[in-house]
Amino acid sequence: MAAKTKVKETADEDKEIRVSEHSMVPKHEIMGKEEKADLLKKFNVSEQQLPKISANDPAAKEIGAKAGDVVRIMRKSQTAGKTVYYRYVVGVSHGE
Repeated sequence: MAAKTKVKETADEDKEIRVSEHSMVPKHEIMGKEEKADLLKKFNVSEQQLPKISANDPAAKEIGAKAGDVVRIMRKSQTAGKTVYYRYVVGVSHGE
């Protein structure tokens, strides 16, 4: 007689992985318009001169970042305590 297999169905939200909760993923946040303008002025750069992050990046998707946004990434550092990085969000179809 064959063994019975039990299958348990779960809701889709049970399967969702939140990358922000992983210990190796630094905190990401979308900068406001005024913050973004201040950042660009401070470093005398345009948005396009910032390093890029794809709108499809899992961390960017989780916070709702869209093409044209600037994301602040705060990483922990053993030597500096905390370091801040900025990324310009590019669309996936144009590679802007």
